[in-house]
Amino acid sequence: MGKLTRRCRAAAHDGLFRQRPQERDDLPHPRGAGEWSHVAATFDGKTLVTYCNGRRADFTTLDPPPQPDEYLHTTGDLQVGGIKDKLAWDGLVDAVRVWNVALSWEQIRQHMNDTLLGPQHPNLIGQWSCNEGAGIDCVDSSTRANHGVIDGEVQRVMCTRDRVEPTKTISEEHIEQNFERLRKWRLEFEKRVGREVTQADLLLADESIRKTARRLGLLS
Repeated sequence: MGKLTRRCRAAAHDGLFRQRPQERDDLPHPRGAGEWSHVAATFDGKTLVTYCNGRRADFTTLDPPPQPDEYLHTTGDLQVGGIKDKLAWDGLVDAVRVWNVALSWEQIRQHMNDTLLGPQHPNLIGQWSCNEGAGIDCVDSSTRANHGVIDGEVQRVMCTRDRVEPTKTISEEHIEQNFERLRKWRLEFEKRVGREVTQADLLLADESIRKTARRLGLLS
């Protein structure tokens, strides 16, 4: 999609992709066939981490780690969706970003649905939102002006993407389940007794309800 003309370490990539409907099992934690997914990867010089929809999918630690000359380049084509005359992505791409720093899990989740303002993110070295509407140009809206072009038989289509919700972590799912259990307990109690729940009532509830109530500040 363009040529990086400055010496930089492409330490993180993230973007939104939609796979054409078909059976697949190669991508951890994907949305269903035909739905949008956010995919990201980071590399800190030793460990490669991949994320799908805001949740870590896999990681690989290289031992021994590669030398900087093996992954630092002064020039080179950045190709998105495939390599010319070789295999290509069979689906849609809506937005792509490249950073020169390895993003944290929290940063990936925070920005996965955003179009960022380049001046506010000095480590962002490429952001192609694919919003030109027509033509072959893909404008880089970071501050680096690494503009690209559409090559080959790629076609522009009207974007169907809405917000991609992050996949919940195991901890988040556990918290949500406990909160829902407490909510149902309160509704059942109020229906049965005919009044609102008090702290004294919570103290008499089972242990899981008491623990959730304490986490939410309902019990001191």
